[in-house]
Amino acid sequence: MRDERDVEAANKRALVCAEGDLDEREMTRFEIEDRAPYHVLRILNGAQIRAAADPSADEILCEGSCYVVSKDASAIYQRIAAKIQAEVLSMNGIVHPFGVESTIRILDSAMSSARTECKVPPEKLRVLFLRNGDGGCAFYRTVQPVFELTQMEDVPLWAEENSFLTYRLGRNYDVIVAPRIADAFTISVLRSLQQAKKVIIYETDDLLSNMPNWNPSNEHNTPETQVRREFFTKMADACIVSTEELKDYLKRPDSTWVCHNGINANLWPLRAVKQDVGTVRILWAGSSSHEGDLQIVAKVIRRLIARFKERIQFLFAGCIPNEFKQLTRKQNGTMAERVHPDLEKNVKFIGTSTPWDWPRLVEGAQANIAISPLEIHPFNECKSELKVLEAWAAGLPIVATRIAPYMRAIEDESQGLLVENSTEAWEVALTHLITKPEERLRLAENGLKRLIDRYLMPRIAREYEIALYSIAAGKVMRPECNEAMAKRLKEIAS
Repeated sequence: MRDERDVEAANKRALVCAEGDLDEREMTRFEIEDRAPYHVLRILNGAQIRAAADPSADEILCEGSCYVVSKDASAIYQRIAAKIQAEVLSMNGIVHPFGVESTIRILDSAMSSARTECKVPPEKLRVLFLRNGDGGCAFYRTVQPVFELTQMEDVPLWAEENSFLTYRLGRNYDVIVAPRIADAFTISVLRSLQQAKKVIIYETDDLLSNMPNWNPSNEHNTPETQVRREFFTKMADACIVSTEELKDYLKRPDSTWVCHNGINANLWPLRAVKQDVGTVRILWAGSSSHEGDLQIVAKVIRRLIARFKERIQFLFAGCIPNEFKQLTRKQNGTMAERVHPDLEKNVKFIGTSTPWDWPRLVEGAQANIAISPLEIHPFNECKSELKVLEAWAAGLPIVATRIAPYMRAIEDESQGLLVENSTEAWEVALTHLITKPEERLRLAENGLKRLIDRYLMPRIAREYEIALYSIAAGKVMRPECNEAMAKRLKEIAS
């Protein structure tokens, strides 16, 4: 009942909004503003501020509690705290520990200052990216683009990301980018915001309508989910996808924009690894959703181990393939996974991590070759070349299936090796690189050059700029915003 009442209330608000103008002349980054008084008080009380694991965030530590805030928010809170210290506390002889009246004075001053600090100029396009979870997809398609867009100076765009959506939140923005949305309530809120003249964009980097049977995500891809996702895809004003193949599948050529996945140069080493080694270490990195893909190379791995013995080692990051693992029962009754004892000398699981720590995990593996097998399937043909980009960013040569996403990135035998999905083809390609360190180095260096030329985030952020301005053109009520977007599009085109 509550969901129905919420939807009905949202629809009523949308009708009111459509009749009037809720496109406020002054927008504030209200989440930063809303938390400012509390974090400023903590800072003035001596809270410690340190860098978080997420390079775009800081941690505020106070009396055993830890608050993670964006670096932008952290800078604002510190700036407000310094201003209050100089203009309110020091001038009036107020010192720590603060009494009740002093605390109220600090909170009021922080709230007032935050209102000024958090204003977004009216000429900027206001974009909200919804974040779907905390995995790699959310990182590459939401967190990383938003961070890059907010680092750009003198552009008419303000971007924020959030993991939830309410009507009150959404009405603050011109554009809402919604990834993989399939739940009825969020779609109803987005529909209400669309009726309120907000631009709604559907975003995806996977062909969710056609997944392999072995993909564990199929468990959540019910007929009802597919119907809702298809409805939202058609309802949206435009779409943003990660590949040209996905654009073709959506069949909205005039309203679908491709924004590729990219690499943040500050997170990865971007240097070719040394190849003068004894044991050659071959890395596969990904999630358990690739179990079917890994079956392509399972027999090859066993053959190569039998042939090269201690001269090679296969490393797995993210998961252990079923072919090489053993389940054991812990004392508490739960099952634990480990590499099968018969393979421990040549197969190693190096763990998993958050997306922010993933580059360090991959670099720490000290691998010499990366591999990325993909089953030939429409779902995989629509995937991005991300695994190739991560290998290049880690300084590794890569052997990959000859399939659309990898063929787009790699010129065979120039930046990597492309192979057919046969045991013989994979064995020949890997043997070639195992026995030729100079070839491994050449491919790694060439791949790194291509990465820097085509796939670093400043270039990808420009793709997002072009897409967002083009989609929002003429749909924003503020004339100064429309003018600024048109001017910026001309600059980018030239």
